[in-house]
Amino acid sequence: CFEWHGMYSEMPDSSDATVVLEKKINGRDPNASEVFTFAIDRFKTENESRVDSEENWENITTVRNEDEAVYSTITKPSGEPIIYRIRETGVESSNGSYSIDDTIYYARIRMKYVSETYSIPLVSYYDDFDKAYEGKKANELGTQPTFNNMEMPAYAPKITKKLVDEDSGHVVENSVWPEAGFAFNISLDTDRTD
Repeated sequence: CFEWHGMYSEMPDSSDATVVLEKKINGRDPNASEVFTFAIDRFKTENESRVDSEENWENITTVRNEDEAVYSTITKPSGEPIIYRIRETGVESSNGSYSIDDTIYYARIRMKYVSETYSIPLVSYYDDFDKAYEGKKANELGTQPTFNNMEMPAYAPKITKKLVDEDSGHVVENSVWPEAGFAFNISLDTDRTD
C-alpha cells in the first residue's frame, strides 16, 4: 500500500483580506492626476455595541485611488462580525474642482474554514450598516461599490473693455480681458460691523 502526504510550504497566508472598490468621475475612469483619499475604519466589536456611531469605529488606514481602483489589504481581520467602513474623505487632485461622494460602503468579511490552519476571507459589500451587521446575502450589493464624483465647472469673471472715440462716440475696440478669465477668492470679514 502506498500513502502520499503532500505539503506546500509556500502557501499564501489566508488570513489577510482585500477590499476593492471603484472610483469614477462623471461616470468615467479618473486619470492618474485625479487623486482622492479614502478612510478605512474597523468596527470595534470589543465595545459590545451594535450602534453605528463614531466611538465604535477605529481608523485603520487612509488610502488613495490608483486610477479607477480603491483598495486596501486588511491584515488578519478578526472579531464577529468583521465589518469595515470605507468612505471618501478628500480630494488631492490639483487640476480641477470636484464634489465629494459622501456614500459610505461597508465590507463584511467572513472567514471560510478550509482546514485547521487555513481559512479563506470572503468579502461582501453593503451600503447600510444594519444590513452589513445582519450579513444576509439578500442585502449584499449586486454590483461593485463605486464612488462617483462630479467635476465642478470653473467659474471666473471676465472684464470687458471698450475704447470709444471721443469725437464720433463709436466703439473702436471691444474685447474681453483676460481671454480665459481669472480666478479669485472672496472672503468675508466678520469682525467688521460697519
